[in-house]
Amino acid sequence: MLPIRVNASYESELLGSKNHSRIMDESLEFVAFFLEDRPVYSLKKYNQDYLEHVESITNKKINLIRSGKYENWWGQLQDINLEKRLNSKETSFLLGQDLGVFENSFIFQNFNQAQGQILKFPSIAKEFLSMSGRGNQTIRSYEDLAKLSYPRIIEPLKNRIFDFSHYVFSGGESICYENIVDKNFKYQGTIFRNLLHPSYSSLKFYPHLAESSWVKFSETIKKVTDFYHRLSPQGEFSIDSYIYEDSGNYFIQHFCEVNFRKTMGLVTYLLSKKFANHHQWSGLFLLKNPKINFSSLKNKLSSIENLILLSPDDTRFLMVFLSAKSEFEASIKLNVLKTLLPEGEFSIDF
Repeated sequence: MLPIRVNASYESELLGSKNHSRIMDESLEFVAFFLEDRPVYSLKKYNQDYLEHVESITNKKINLIRSGKYENWWGQLQDINLEKRLNSKETSFLLGQDLGVFENSFIFQNFNQAQGQILKFPSIAKEFLSMSGRGNQTIRSYEDLAKLSYPRIIEPLKNRIFDFSHYVFSGGESICYENIVDKNFKYQGTIFRNLLHPSYSSLKFYPHLAESSWVKFSETIKKVTDFYHRLSPQGEFSIDSYIYEDSGNYFIQHFCEVNFRKTMGLVTYLLSKKFANHHQWSGLFLLKNPKINFSSLKNKLSSIENLILLSPDDTRFLMVFLSAKSEFEASIKLNVLKTLLPEGEFSIDF
């Protein structure tokens, strides 16, 4: 089997970038050390303390290669035209319009089209191909619209309360998990609250909405799944959704986009299967890097049982995986984590 390259710059390469971003790839490639037995293509020099740490957890030697052939791991980059269509927010937007889940939302090819439409502000402007909230901009006026590059999708900016996703496997089975995002909808973490039953009924906010709302949501997810599996019968992808508040009531945005590649939610699930020790709860979190050397960082976090430090010490964000027997135990561990790394700028609402 070929070595793998964790091509986190997948979307930019789909857009035709000749040189993939080492910075993006290196911000994520280390997760493969914990999940894959195959060699990993990387141009980065990892310090020995970090490699020994990974090897002590995985019980295998990390095999890094710097040249030769490899297989893309994050996104395929095989049928470029098809993959562009599968990952494009234009594709998911047009499907959503057909299914009636996008209201007061538009695709504009240029500013002249935008200024000719009566819009509600604030709105959110989305590029057709982007990753983890990058490329999204808040728009508060027609003057803001005039500054954008086009084409763009323009949607009302809703009072988004909870984010969640389904990851759909090639056989049609799926898992559901909560996403932690910042105010700009950029990814900060993933939570599974019930690994034995990772469906939408295990989401913490499931009781906040009527069962009839979830039934309609489930019907939409089935239609979205069927649509994408018609385009790519063996494909695997995530369907992103969220809960928003309006006039004191909660509503489900059935889906907002589809990503035809691996996701951090899938990574969290795969780590859970290997390292969660049959625990019910698991999570993966990004924290602001405290800029201390790896040995000191590892020792600082060693008091938290079932916490795995995934990233080396020279990444922009620290990445950690945590599992717990229950949500109560998880809350205790996360409070300890916040105490040990107060500069981490990490928050989670239980």
